Amino acid sequence: MIRDILRNTKKIRNGFSGARWTVDADICVVGAGISGLAAAIEAARAGMKVVLIDSQDQLGGQTFSGCIGTFCGFFTNGDQGYQLTHRIADELFQDLKEAGGLFENPVKPFRVPYYNETLFLRWAEKIVLRAGIQVLLGATVRKVNRDNRRIISLEAVTRYGEVFVHANGFVDASGDAVIGWLAGLACNVPEEGAIYGSIMFLLEGIDYSTPPPGEEELTQRMTRKAEAYKLSRKKGLMFYTPQRGKCGLAFGNMTHVDTPLDPLLASKISIEGKDLVDK
Repeated sequence: MIRDILRNTKKIRNGFSGARWTVDADICVVGAGISGLAAAIEAARAGMKVVLIDSQDQLGGQTFSGCIGTFCGFFTNGDQGYQLTHRIADELFQDLKEAGGLFENPVKPFRVPYYNETLFLRWAEKIVLRAGIQVLLGATVRKVNRDNRRIISLEAVTRYGEVFVHANGFVDASGDAVIGWLAGLACNVPEEGAIYGSIMFLLEGIDYSTPPPGEEELTQRMTRKAEAYKLSRKKGLMFYTPQRGKCGLAFGNMTHVDTPLDPLLASKISIEGKDLVDK
């Protein structure tokens, strides 16, 4: 067997020559979440050459990997609520509904549709391929170059080497202002206090034969229990999904964690923040 391996393979070594690729495009979109996908698809359909970049190894951003499960912000609240976002959103809702991956919110008056994450990912992958969009995944933007106020290119690093992207226009859909920040442009942060983020979590084993507590009841309970459990937040949301099968699932957003602009501290706190979820 060793002889077969030696006969059918060849040795290669990293020569540390610095492998580089160059991509030219009309539009470069950074961030392949729902906003970046919409921007890239619209640009491609307008006849532009588009490159879509994301630091994760798949499309979808937090919509796929963030344990969110809900399309928040697409609708207003209230019994007479209406849809705020259309075009790509309409296509997404229709395609997911036909595939059995879109669910209505059982708790009124919130018009927040729920979705199947895997079906959403496959929708994103198929529509990007059909649109002819150049995709660059697993790429972290490390430098943004500009000429006065105009951004002209960016440099990303991947496990395979560096990628230089030159484009006529850039869309920052990263959620972290990565293009503006690396370009040296002004970004807003709170004058006082920390920047907080939420850790979404999935709760299983819910008995939906009993009506789940509403927002007001949850808030009252959290207010009573926050001190005992040392929670930094006394109000939150639960998104109930009895349509997701017999396992009784719900998505929770009840935590607040400090998210410092420090790579080591942010990594540490992202793990520590899960203690709040446990509590």
